[in-house]
Amino acid sequence: QRSIPLDQLLAKYQQSKACFITACNPWGKVQAEGFNHEKMTELEKDLIKTKLPYLHGFGSNSEGTWREESFLIIGIDKQDASQLGRQYEQNAIIWIVKEQAPELIWLI
Repeated sequence: QRSIPLDQLLAKYQQSKACFITACNPWGKVQAEGFNHEKMTELEKDLIKTKLPYLHGFGSNSEGTWREESFLIIGIDKQDASQLGRQYEQNAIIWIVKEQAPELIWLI
């Protein structure tokens, strides 16, 4: 469903789109914490090169037994976001457009 706080965040950056992405657990295969940390560091270095604003975040299940670090990349276009997800071997990304419900974009 649409998120008013997310819309407000996009407005703060004068942007209308964003992507929630991780580099953890490529292709959905659980990896060691050290491996995931290394992949997230690589992703962050790539994000710095884009000069797009981004925020640290995480995804988790409702029981709180699973957590995966992620980034919210503000202002990225859908094609670049999908390409980045594929580069980091992700099954999907979450695509965000201001005033709309976020959308799960399958990459496989």
